[in-house]
Amino acid sequence: MADIDRSASAPPDVSVHSIQITADSSHHGGSHFNSDVNIDGRNRHDPLELGVFPRPDDEINKTDTSSGGVWNSFKSFPYKLKGGQDTPLTIPSACDIFWSGLGAFCGILLLSGLTQWLEPAYNLPLLYASFGASAVLVFGVISSPLAQPRNFIGGQVLSAVVGCAIRLALQDVLWVSAALGMSLALVVMMLTKTVHPPGGATALIAATANPLRPWQGFQFVVCIGIGSVGMLLVALVFNNLHLRKRYPMFW
Repeated sequence: MADIDRSASAPPDVSVHSIQITADSSHHGGSHFNSDVNIDGRNRHDPLELGVFPRPDDEINKTDTSSGGVWNSFKSFPYKLKGGQDTPLTIPSACDIFWSGLGAFCGILLLSGLTQWLEPAYNLPLLYASFGASAVLVFGVISSPLAQPRNFIGGQVLSAVVGCAIRLALQDVLWVSAALGMSLALVVMMLTKTVHPPGGATALIAATANPLRPWQGFQFVVCIGIGSVGMLLVALVFNNLHLRKRYPMFW
């Protein structure tokens, strides 16, 4: 039988210098394999690394700062606009739609009712537009990571703090504080793993407040905190009354 040149079948950019596999039968009569593979001069101890190459989608998302890479990113732009392989949202059952709508109604009703009492007496309005977006998440798509308590409370409160701080620092340039407050709030949410899209709206509200609210504008943080906790309590009770729903997925 003719000899087969195995090096010809290997990918051009990967050279395998040494593969050492040792069998250890001390584990209940089975075999335990250890591998020490040197690929391009780098030791890799995970045997699953062998033969794993990037998929075409991964290649597109790679960052290449060379002139050719920049040009290729422009050429791939129309391809990216076609969308990925994920399917659009499906229409839930009539029962789920009704339950989500009723839960959102109860959550906003609570904040609206508390505002009627707290605003005249303590100047603490709790009803803000960003809570409408939060209600969509915590009652409509409760399995989303963005709708979990950590993200809901953390994203709203941290965004309020960032927005108020930027508004206080840039009092005379609201058009800059609007952009800076919202973008920094996004950065903070990403760093703390508390991304909650309505938090961007909360930061924008705080960064463009005119005039400043009491406590140098930071009274807004208290209002957002109370409102977030109130709506979360409604979501915890209401979502779990449904037999097929469970909330939260994590804390």
